[in-house]
Amino acid sequence: MMMDTQRELEIRQEARFVLWALRCAVSHSRGDEEAEAEIAWGFHMADVLDTSTEFWNFAAVLCSIRWSLSAWHDPRCGCISTEEIVLLQALAETAERQRRQQREPAAWWRTLVPNTAVPSIDAQARAWLNALDRAGVKFPCQGELVTGLRRLENLVEPAGALRLH
Repeated sequence: MMMDTQRELEIRQEARFVLWALRCAVSHSRGDEEAEAEIAWGFHMADVLDTSTEFWNFAAVLCSIRWSLSAWHDPRCGCISTEEIVLLQALAETAERQRRQQREPAAWWRTLVPNTAVPSIDAQARAWLNALDRAGVKFPCQGELVTGLRRLENLVEPAGALRLH
């Protein structure tokens, strides 16, 4: 399936927005006092402020997991860690399963988080993705995400390669 350039751009923008928000949440969990205000500002600018509750519920589960310092880059960083790419894939699979009304959690979660966290993270991800959808942001399915992010492949770094993020 060919995707037009406009849709590819939308997918990259949506994925970058989601990644930025999650990076801010992780930064907040690590003590960045300004991150919460930055998220509120970003959600206001993107006109998705109504999704804040679901976002913070998802972020709470995500941040309760022990991550290496290099797994999450700074919110303003231009490259993407392997874990962040897998997270975007998990969200895309979750969105796809939700649209198909499939109840089982996305398989990508099992590669990213401990098995005990899979049901909770999948449920909270679905709630946030549903809220985003109601707000007019339709997170891409897996195939669209891969195609849309293909131009960003040269920015992907192994999680442990850079320690300054």
